[in-house]
Amino acid sequence: MVVSVSGVGYQVFVPVRLALSIQPNASVKIHVYTHVREESLQLFGFLDKADKTIYTQLLSVSGVGAKTALSIVSKAKAQEITTAVRTADVDFFTEIS
Repeated sequence: MVVSVSGVGYQVFVPVRLALSIQPNASVKIHVYTHVREESLQLFGFLDKADKTIYTQLLSVSGVGAKTALSIVSKAKAQEITTAVRTADVDFFTEIS
């Protein structure tokens, strides 16, 4: 999605469920994570602080990058992801591309 801040548009990657729930030109507050790499800077936005927190925790897992973590957060809310980790629910994670 493109977020307009004081007339400047920023591309912000958001979970699919968030993108589908927001009306065009709606005013919304999002929690942004800035992903910095050598050659790029990407913004990832979340409605809930808990979703942002679980997203950043997922990034610390070996083999999980920014887009994969976003796919996981797109699938479920933070509490559901936490439960899947605690119960070692392999099926939950294997369904994610």
